[in-house]
Amino acid sequence: MVNKYDRQRVKLDNQIKEGLRRKEDRQILLQKMKQKKVVIFYMAKCRDRINVILQKKYAIEQLNLTAMQLDALKSTASVFKKFNKKHNIDKIEELQSTMEELTDSVLEIDEALSASPMMDFDDDELLAELDGYSDDPVSQPIGTIEMPIIEQSTVLPEYEEDQLSSEESERTSLLVVS
Repeated sequence: MVNKYDRQRVKLDNQIKEGLRRKEDRQILLQKMKQKKVVIFYMAKCRDRINVILQKKYAIEQLNLTAMQLDALKSTASVFKKFNKKHNIDKIEELQSTMEELTDSVLEIDEALSASPMMDFDDDELLAELDGYSDDPVSQPIGTIEMPIIEQSTVLPEYEEDQLSSEESERTSLLVVS
């Protein structure tokens, strides 16, 4: 609707400008100016109505959101009532204290397992045990074994290396053929 009024306003503006160029009668131009003002007035009224309608639409949406929130609160309250019927505060506190006691017990056990035992040795006992090892005939060596000494080989002369490399190439070619 606003677009229709806007088109009429533009048409009237063009007619007024054209009339001024043609030097039309002032009464006709005044009449068109009044029409233009009426159109502008109705455009403003139309925009106001559109704004009121939008505000009402937003209010309805807000009421719907409020209704949804109320429904959510009602369902939450019923869940809390059911929970309180099944579990009273005394049971919850008792369960919590039991959990604390069990946690403390587990921590004590863990602490006992992780602590290293005290390693306290008597020096006199250790010396006596050490002396017992030196008197033991089993710990004495029985004898020694002599290992033969192997002489290091010298570098082969050149002709022997050529023979060895030719023998190796024959073996390689035999391997490749077979």
